[in-house]
Amino acid sequence: MGSVLLNAVWVGSFKATRLETEQIHATILVAAEEAGIGELVSNVSSSSNGLTQFLLAPCGSKEGFPDNLAWEALVVLLAERTTGTSFIIKRFYVAET
Repeated sequence: MGSVLLNAVWVGSFKATRLETEQIHATILVAAEEAGIGELVSNVSSSSNGLTQFLLAPCGSKEGFPDNLAWEALVVLLAERTTGTSFIIKRFYVAET
């Protein structure tokens, strides 16, 4: 049967304003839409403790198949856009065998 590896990327900040988060989100969403994977970018959410955040939803890859290159390029763009900012990026992996 094989295995499946899902990975997602969470982006958040306790210091950035909602506007700053929405600006980075918009850049990522445009790139995702151009690559045909816009549905994998969640909406921006914020909470009363100052956290603003969004998520790049899981993109799965079956064992033996190549990873989704467009999704990986999106992750790289996200890392570039958030370097030197107050944003934190966390990448999560979930494997199912």
